[in-house]
Amino acid sequence: MTLLKAALLGACCAFATIPAQATVYTGNHAIDTATVSVSLTTDGTTGVLSMANITAWSFTLSNPGGTVTLDNSNSNFTFLSGTSFQATATDIVFDYSVAGHMQWDNFGLGGNNALCFDAVGGSFTCIGNPPAETVLVNGVFSNGPRSGRFVLGNAVAVPEPATWAMMIGGFAMAGMAARRRTRTSVTFA
Repeated sequence: MTLLKAALLGACCAFATIPAQATVYTGNHAIDTATVSVSLTTDGTTGVLSMANITAWSFTLSNPGGTVTLDNSNSNFTFLSGTSFQATATDIVFDYSVAGHMQWDNFGLGGNNALCFDAVGGSFTCIGNPPAETVLVNGVFSNGPRSGRFVLGNAVAVPEPATWAMMIGGFAMAGMAARRRTRTSVTFA
């Protein structure tokens, strides 16, 4: 039993030293006639983000054209330029006061849906005059102006690996203690 405890303690300590990596940001907002529900997962990078820093996404877009969800399985993260897209420990933002553009769409996958953010001086624009956000659902556009640092989502509290390790180790120790307590010995005369 001592060898099992030592192995369990070693595994928990090794797991606890793994650094936190992914950060999940969620939020909801409205623009013109559209609503957008955001879930973005990054690799934990803070500051200006590149396409490589985005590991997963899910956007539920609703406007008079209907409702559609763009995610990893049915859409492309097609453009990200400039320094507008930024992450902090608590928020993910698009800064409309500096040059930049980002877009998710499913044009090449047989759809006609997109979510697009344009800042002044971006290398590409969706529709209208930047700075603006555009939502396209089934060919119907909703767009409107944005300004300043717009918060797309807030960080979701996800337990650190050390917290998971302590919790798993605690359950294992409680299980071993309960197992030891329930053993009965039988002696024969």
